Amino acid sequence: MPPSLPAKAGRFMAINVLIDGIVTVVFARLGREGLPIISMRPASNKERSL
Repeated sequence: MPPSLPAKAGRFMAINVLIDGIVTVVFARLGREGLPIISMRPASNKERSL
């Protein structure tokens, strides 16, 4: 899993390459086994520069 950044309300954000583009994924951690994805969308120019 790529490094993640803290986001709002116990959520985390990761930016990574997915097939033919760069995406931003917002997720929460549920113990050691769960990783629900809250949002996945194309990364903005600002997010790409992080």
